[in-house]
Amino acid sequence: MNPNLPELPGLGAKHKKSAKPNNVLYAHRPHAIIDDQISADGCRHVVAKKTRLSARELGQETLMKDTTTLSRADQADNFSYLLGEDFSDFIDTSSGTDDHWNGTYFEPATLAEIGLTVQLGHLGGHLCPSPHVTTNSFTVVHTNGLHCVNLHFCGCTTADSDYYAQLLQSSLYPATPQQPQTAVSFDLLRLMHSLNCTEKLPAWDLWKSLETMTEERTHVAPPNRYKVLLRAICQWRFLQMCKEGGHGHDATGIPGTPKGQLATQCPACPHPGVNLDDSWRTSRKSFLYRLFLATDANFRLRNAIVSTNEHDPPLLNGTAYFVDRAPYTSHIRNYVSQEEMSSCSGFSAMFLADLKKAKGLQTTGVTGVTCSRHGVWRSNGIGDLQRGERYCNVNTTFASTVGEDDTLKIVVSYDIACQWGVNLMSRLPELPESFQTHLSEESIIFCVPKFHLWAYQSQCHALYSFNFKPGVGRTHGETIEENWSVSNCAAMQTKMMGPGVREDTLNDIFNFHNKRTI
Repeated sequence: MNPNLPELPGLGAKHKKSAKPNNVLYAHRPHAIIDDQISADGCRHVVAKKTRLSARELGQETLMKDTTTLSRADQADNFSYLLGEDFSDFIDTSSGTDDHWNGTYFEPATLAEIGLTVQLGHLGGHLCPSPHVTTNSFTVVHTNGLHCVNLHFCGCTTADSDYYAQLLQSSLYPATPQQPQTAVSFDLLRLMHSLNCTEKLPAWDLWKSLETMTEERTHVAPPNRYKVLLRAICQWRFLQMCKEGGHGHDATGIPGTPKGQLATQCPACPHPGVNLDDSWRTSRKSFLYRLFLATDANFRLRNAIVSTNEHDPPLLNGTAYFVDRAPYTSHIRNYVSQEEMSSCSGFSAMFLADLKKAKGLQTTGVTGVTCSRHGVWRSNGIGDLQRGERYCNVNTTFASTVGEDDTLKIVVSYDIACQWGVNLMSRLPELPESFQTHLSEESIIFCVPKFHLWAYQSQCHALYSFNFKPGVGRTHGETIEENWSVSNCAAMQTKMMGPGVREDTLNDIFNFHNKRTI
């Protein structure tokens, strides 16, 4: 037996309840977790399949013939062990319970009670010669409910001494890196990830569905694993974005992720050195290489005061669509008394109405930047609003996403461009060093979206209309409003989240939108 293996609950160790932050597993060994995740994805169809049917068929046959639950000897004789990926396949076809004959009548029995044992760390139908057995049944949260099984960790000297790693290699996401007694299947995490990004389904709705399916099957209330599901989903989002962003095999690992690196970039926008050759600077058709951006504020994506940044920090801090939190917050604190930007348009009445409902909120909305031609969210272009739509917020998010982009011209669409564009160049040098840009007055063209322009005073129409700007085509500039209509479907669930989980959730939703748009 491996002496490095930790002691499990039920074998002398005391299991103490404690509040766990959402990054409890990520903070343990993030890069190793991605390695195990990629390994499990690559070996999904390699594991031997001979045990899946024999476990269920032989187990049911024995129960129907005779007695109570299968003994340990019966399990070995009937080979009722499931190895690695076989477990997920088995419970896909299982109801989670089987009728157990108690000598008088059939009654529901869990998978653990009928003798099902899941062996980790061994492939190809080989049982572990020195398994580390848990006396308490192990809970697995899957797409068809909660399942209690007998689980054996591998105790060989060559086995991974971390139990959570053995679970990850079997496509089971552990609830904690130390003494895990619950795991969430990769299949359920993939399903939840897709449903939340596509239909904005809250995790609570999914949990109630799993709880209902389990209770209808067993006639007993299942153990409450809602917080386990929340932590697993939060960490899954982050790991998926790191993996898709190419950091699964990066030598620098997750800590070496540059700002905005995990965001999906618009392939149709001009990117010097990527999709532009060396002749673009001297081209006579310079309008072809202009960058079209749209910025706007959204007062629907609010956040209530339910936690703090210290207790709930974001995992994707500045590496995706939101700006880097530390310099952004530090800069905003210098403008506590700054008033909201005024507007001459008739839409200002709606803005003021929204601001009256800010009691109990730590974030009154967000300001964002998107590609106005193709509807793709810009990296590091989203920032929280604390008090309406102010210069300090919009300037920082705009400068953060533009960064040091080496473009000839930027066409910016903003519904209050007539106010924001005035003295913008004099306000940009006030930003922190990490948000400094090389923009000049000649490099920016300010426009007002076509739908918003009709509500402006007549003297603004000719100055800010797309129709009178050369080289802009038939751009309408309202693309960001279309994007907000999609993300606003998640407004109710993100309102009551902690600041870190909310930011990671919105980052994931924005990233899903970009991938589907591209």
